[in-house]
Amino acid sequence: MLAEVIDLIVESLNLHFVEKSELGPETVLGLTREPLLAEVIDLIVESLNLHFVEKSELGPETVLGLGGLELDSIDILEVVVGIEKRYSIKIKNAEEGKKVFASIGSIIEFIQENQGASSESGQPKS
Repeated sequence: MLAEVIDLIVESLNLHFVEKSELGPETVLGLTREPLLAEVIDLIVESLNLHFVEKSELGPETVLGLGGLELDSIDILEVVVGIEKRYSIKIKNAEEGKKVFASIGSIIEFIQENQGASSESGQPKS
């Protein structure tokens, strides 16, 4: 399965100069993570109207609460609703929510881990 995914990525991105044998799961996750990172950043900035925030300064390590974007509980709730709608996934409880919405990176990891279980197509909902 991994070999098929690597072949698909190399072919679709025209990366014929890349040695396929050197690519592993970490590489595949990194390649699929970047578009998702941009989508999640866009969703946060747009849903909370944070147009004063430079998207280029946000990354996986960006904390949503204190010491980061300084989002309050209402802001985080809006992000939760947006993520649940867009990716057809559910946060089971408050404890899980605290872990998932600690940073942008933890949101991405949660989406990647749960999206396939929730969606047959594996594509985000628009």
